Amino acid sequence: MPPIDEEVESKAKAVKHMETKKPTIEGVIVDIDQHGMLVEGKSGTSPGKGKFYFRKDTELYYLDGSKYKKGDLKDLQKGSRVKVWSIDPIMESYPYQTKAKYVLVEKTKK
Repeated sequence: MPPIDEEVESKAKAVKHMETKKPTIEGVIVDIDQHGMLVEGKSGTSPGKGKFYFRKDTELYYLDGSKYKKGDLKDLQKGSRVKVWSIDPIMESYPYQTKAKYVLVEKTKK
């Protein structure tokens, strides 16, 4: 039996999660640092603002056509449109706080 490619397995799990679960928030990054990002939700689709802390296992993806490409959290920047999924409890505060598991960066239309 060939060895399991952990990166391929991780990506498959992430893609399945992103395609079948509603994101915690869809919006724009309004602030970011090495510990996390503040995302303001799109009007009518996501609740207010959320502070998402990065975890060791937070994964970033870009959608290129119909293919998910893995990215690096260092590539995130203020103004990026994102969808974020959290699998951790949400701390009730304003803005609410939680940990990001998956981040999908949306392509901006020019």
